[in-house]
Amino acid sequence: MRMRAYLLFPAITMSMGWGLRGSIGGSFLGAMIPGALVALALCFLLGHDEKDAGLVAAFGAVGVGFGGEMTYGQTVGAILKPSAYFWGLTGLTIKGAIWGLLGGAILGMALSRQRPSRKKLSIGLGLMIAGAWIGWKLINEPKLIYFSDRINKPRPEIWAGFLIGGLFLLAYLLKAGIGKVPLRFALWGALGGGVGFGGGGSIFALAQILHFGPAGYSWWKTMELTFGFFFGLALGWCSWQLRRDIQGPNTPAQAEAGRRKQLWLPLLAIAAIIGFMIWLNLADFVRFPDLIAGSGLLLAALCWREQAWHIAITMTFAAFILDLTHGFIAHNADTAAYSWIFAVIAIISALYFIQRRQLAGKPMMEWSFIFLLWTSVIIGMFKVAITNATGIIFLAMGIIVTWIYFAIFRPDPPGHGA
Repeated sequence: MRMRAYLLFPAITMSMGWGLRGSIGGSFLGAMIPGALVALALCFLLGHDEKDAGLVAAFGAVGVGFGGEMTYGQTVGAILKPSAYFWGLTGLTIKGAIWGLLGGAILGMALSRQRPSRKKLSIGLGLMIAGAWIGWKLINEPKLIYFSDRINKPRPEIWAGFLIGGLFLLAYLLKAGIGKVPLRFALWGALGGGVGFGGGGSIFALAQILHFGPAGYSWWKTMELTFGFFFGLALGWCSWQLRRDIQGPNTPAQAEAGRRKQLWLPLLAIAAIIGFMIWLNLADFVRFPDLIAGSGLLLAALCWREQAWHIAITMTFAAFILDLTHGFIAHNADTAAYSWIFAVIAIISALYFIQRRQLAGKPMMEWSFIFLLWTSVIIGMFKVAITNATGIIFLAMGIIVTWIYFAIFRPDPPGHGA
């Protein structure tokens, strides 16, 4: 596989995913869209097999999703003020770098051939959570270094907590002898995330100040697309550099079939973790509930790899379906009952078809990638209106990503080498 494929395919895929995240979901759950898509893109490039890809996709979705807990709206607003431009730009760059650091570290763990055991992963994630609490309490909560608006509705930040948590995780993995690949992905992710968010923010600020571009176009979207492009580019470059260490097997492995008891029971555990996540968000006693519950999802994915696809795909799909449902209700409260019925049917249908494919032993990689790609594109176009410039961008990027995939991989199906 040529280097340009390693660069362009993840970059364009993650750029599109990040643009969609800004329109059909936010916070942790919305950021799972680009995380899952770029993880699968890397699996295709590296030749990972079916069972392996589910775990990588879950780690990519959750790892990139973690950064979604960081607040940055007011930081973007700061760069529109001449007096606060450089401070806001510094904040965006730091937050983008931390997003890339943490997401890259988690994704690197799954791509590495030296994956942590359940015990080591538990310890590493526990240290990450402890580090997040330390950074939150010592830096973020007292606002020692603050990149949001101190006066107008100040937002609780968590970037320092995630930085310290990510460093704790990487330090432990290095000490345990399994940190080489996660560290490289973390460093390149930090570079790509910092350049992407800082650079995208600069483009947004310049366009707003100069009133450049067509009427009604959202330069905020350009910032998101830029962030995703450079983040994905960095992950692709790191994969190219480490390809001999992280390539998958050269023979395809089919999904395991006929394990109904072992497949359905873990679903209940995953559902319990998601319920715990909802409770943590409602309880509001800690600034990073999704980091805590997401760590549980990572452990579940490692323990029950067959169910990793539900964490990567079903959960991500459910997130933007629920976001669409809330949009329906906000637009017309009278449609609440019908909107919730639609959401329940859509989510249960996705869960059923994904589960059925696994029980039948059917390949999951290509199906999952195309399913997540086009359901998110269609929902994104529907939400912003097809005739809107953003909707046209989503459609065009979806076509481009699909074309690149079929042009590169269909002559040599996934799993037959890289």
